[in-house]
Amino acid sequence: MKNQELISVSAILIMALSVVTIVSSIPSEKSLAELYRTGKIRLIKELTIDDESLPQDIFFENLMDLAFDRDGNIYVCDYQSNNIKVFDSPGKFIKTIGRPGQGPGEF
Repeated sequence: MKNQELISVSAILIMALSVVTIVSSIPSEKSLAELYRTGKIRLIKELTIDDESLPQDIFFENLMDLAFDRDGNIYVCDYQSNNIKVFDSPGKFIKTIGRPGQGPGEF
């Protein structure tokens, strides 16, 4: 079961990062409508984040969402772990935000 989750997590992250690449590499003279009509969008794998990207005692459980900030940091919301895992733009794990509970900084 965990292998299936890892495959889907990797696929989601690869797709999301590829979409960011597509949007950032679109020439300004072509509109998105033109690109959709011609169908000439190429997805390029730039980064993979999986359990191997995490420290030994931390792993992905049930990913809910991911977001990026202006510096390129990646925030992955792990619903089942009750935390947000933070990676820098090259994909190196930085920290975990939050933990299970009902107090400040807890989910």
